[in-house]
Amino acid sequence: MPASARGRLDAGLRLIDAITVEVAHADADLRTTFAGDRRTRRLLPIPGVGLVTAATVVAEAWDIQRFPSPERLCSWAGLTPGERTSDAHTRRGHITKQGSRWLRWMLVEAATTAVRDPQLGRFTAQIAQRRGPKIARVALARRLLTLC
Repeated sequence: MPASARGRLDAGLRLIDAITVEVAHADADLRTTFAGDRRTRRLLPIPGVGLVTAATVVAEAWDIQRFPSPERLCSWAGLTPGERTSDAHTRRGHITKQGSRWLRWMLVEAATTAVRDPQLGRFTAQIAQRRGPKIARVALARRLLTLC
């Protein structure tokens, strides 16, 4: 390998090592901040929800009492389909993407793991058969938020 390429490779590896240390510090801070929170502990038994996902739900939604129903929480998070209504025609489209993008992203990532649960796996498989795997994953993310 040429010396210039080897120098770039070594510089990249040094950056990765430095970022790894910073990620470890951030992870430790997250654990100390949210590990003792009772709201976070209540979310951990949900399939696919780990400490980072639970901390994101708690940090983004904060006081869950401000949402009168799980449907309102899902709507606030932007995980409900948009709707266009004219007279007797109702057309449902893509999710609205309103609210916290971090909460949506985290729940869709959690849905990737939650599909291993037998009940949630069946739920996802039924939707995937009709609508496709991507829509099924977003539907599972909405289900996870409803469980939260």
